[in-house]
Amino acid sequence: MSAVTALVCLTLVVGTSIGYETGAPTVACSSMTPNHLDIEPEPLSSCPFEVTQSRIVYGNMSETITVTLATLPGSQDSFRGFLIKAFNPLNGRSIGQFTATSDAVQILPQCHGATHTSRVGKKSVTLIWTPTDVEEGDPLVVFRTTFVQSFTHFYVGVDSKIDGESAIQHIANAINGRDSGGSSFDEDE
Repeated sequence: MSAVTALVCLTLVVGTSIGYETGAPTVACSSMTPNHLDIEPEPLSSCPFEVTQSRIVYGNMSETITVTLATLPGSQDSFRGFLIKAFNPLNGRSIGQFTATSDAVQILPQCHGATHTSRVGKKSVTLIWTPTDVEEGDPLVVFRTTFVQSFTHFYVGVDSKIDGESAIQHIANAINGRDSGGSSFDEDE
């Protein structure tokens, strides 16, 4: 192999292994999967991170929901990257917009999402979500996140929780009338 060919190959490998230092590209919005060569995501059952949301119901277009991405309690792990999107759980459509609460967050308005701005390890990131461009009649929202722990260790499709329970399961239980407040949602949820 010539020295030029070796240099080109080394440049491609090193460049690819660096990852997306300043956040996920918008092309990742649809699959929420990092383009880390042919590396498969880790199983969600072993994910050391969680997504929590302050509410699942929004009452009007100016009402915000706080979303926190964090390392599980007791874990020493940190995440270097993330991509989060908001969804209507009844029809699967991406909805609303995030507001950055720190320099660690970059907003992706074209896909109703947000991503990281650096590869520095993070234990927690807080975002604010606002229900812009949503359909009336279904005032529900859940969040789905991809966490990148390292180039070879990432978790795709981590669903949000509320009060320690899957937000999607919480909604299903409420729709089926099995929640403690009856068959409708409490406005404080």
